Amino acid sequence: MKYIDLVNVKQGTASEMRFSCGNTLPLITRPFGMNAFTIQNDGSSNWFYHPAKRYIEGIRLTHQFSPWLDDYGTLIFMPQKDTPELEASERWSSFRESAQVLTPAYMSVKLDRPRCVFELTPTERGAVINLSFDENDNNWFSVLPFLEKGEFKLDENSGTLYVTVTNVVRDNCVGFKMYCVMKFEDGTVDFKNSITSHDGAHIKIIGSGTSVRLATSYISYAQAELNLKTEIGDKRFSDICNEAEEVWEDYLSRITIETDDSEQLRTFVSCMYRAFLFPRKCYEIDKEGKPWHFSPTDASIKAGVRYTDVCFWDVSRTTFPLFSIVAKKEYREMCEGFVNDYLESGWLPRCLTMGERGCMPSTLIDATLCDATIKGIIDKTLSETALKGMIKHATENAPSEAFGRSGAESYCK
Repeated sequence: MKYIDLVNVKQGTASEMRFSCGNTLPLITRPFGMNAFTIQNDGSSNWFYHPAKRYIEGIRLTHQFSPWLDDYGTLIFMPQKDTPELEASERWSSFRESAQVLTPAYMSVKLDRPRCVFELTPTERGAVINLSFDENDNNWFSVLPFLEKGEFKLDENSGTLYVTVTNVVRDNCVGFKMYCVMKFEDGTVDFKNSITSHDGAHIKIIGSGTSVRLATSYISYAQAELNLKTEIGDKRFSDICNEAEEVWEDYLSRITIETDDSEQLRTFVSCMYRAFLFPRKCYEIDKEGKPWHFSPTDASIKAGVRYTDVCFWDVSRTTFPLFSIVAKKEYREMCEGFVNDYLESGWLPRCLTMGERGCMPSTLIDATLCDATIKGIIDKTLSETALKGMIKHATENAPSEAFGRSGAESYCK
């Protein structure tokens, strides 16, 4: 039995803003991966996916971990036929549920209008996409920004599309950019007749399909290319997919379930999949093999790890205690990342998207850091630095309501 085969990535996704039932998305990603990919049915709101809808506006590279907190660093991928369109109202396509496969490590959707099968399998900071059209002529692959315009540049010599997007949520983030490098299979694209502007790129496909290898970075194009080389290189789609399945199998099998109830087993494993989605890695590995990251405090590049997309309001007493049992190494690295945020911004995080959102009251990260200290997951040096941050937000007023505790000095007085 493979645990990944039991995961229902749609569990909890039948939600609307006025009737919330989980606020979740069917995310194709690696455990704690920097990027995730999902289906966008209707991008007019943050509630952009519903399993009952039978139309797609595009496959979305997303970092949204809650519809209440918006998305950032977003791209839309969409195969098109004949005349490629920018607007969702013109490019959308119907699809059949029977021709759709969604697992943590693999996506396959057959789109009716372009008559194309879209396949994707993820790495930590990228993905490989396969496009297979039914016909040979007038096929396009569109790469589009979301909410804001972007930069799209083609390099015909290397068969590469370079993309920069800057959309960021309403958080305390300075100078954010996401760089994306997309390399197309040799001989499968016509860059001379492709279309690019700040509104997006429409790539002309030669024949009936192509394969696209992509990677992203918050640091630079050079780092995105390094991520592409490190994580994908010359590996085939099947190699990346098998690798992703093996990684997920390792995480999902860390708890053994003893039950004869198959529905109970599927539900539990699907919840395990959810537990390993967040927080996301927000750091990259340089050419020397060392971690570094974009700092939203001042748009500088700092040494060390960073994690994001987490609100401590509830996970401080749910997933983090679980990590202390089944993901100790990752838990330790997450705490190091949270302390790095304190060292860079002067304040321990409360609710992180790319920057500090500050939408939840108080400082529940205290419980997470204390839990990791008591259980010996973080060492003395890290816990002492964390304590300094906890004392600060317990006794000093922050310059912004997004940080610290409201009225800390008045309370102490």
